[in-house]
Amino acid sequence: MRDGFCHTEKMDRYNTTICVKMTKEFLDHCLNCGLDYRTSHSIKHFFTGLKEGDRWAINCRRFN
Repeated sequence: MRDGFCHTEKMDRYNTTICVKMTKEFLDHCLNCGLDYRTSHSIKHFFTGLKEGDRWAINCRRFN
């Protein structure tokens, strides 16, 4: 829901979602995996980017 908590919708029901507090190491790891959580995509997805200390819900399937 992009609210700093792990609120999900009914359509997320079958996804495995975990809450993550962003660290520099985790953001670096994501970037190495092709997931740039730092860069803003506000025009397309209303995503302002994440920084160390932010909380975010991620889908575990992205990391399989």
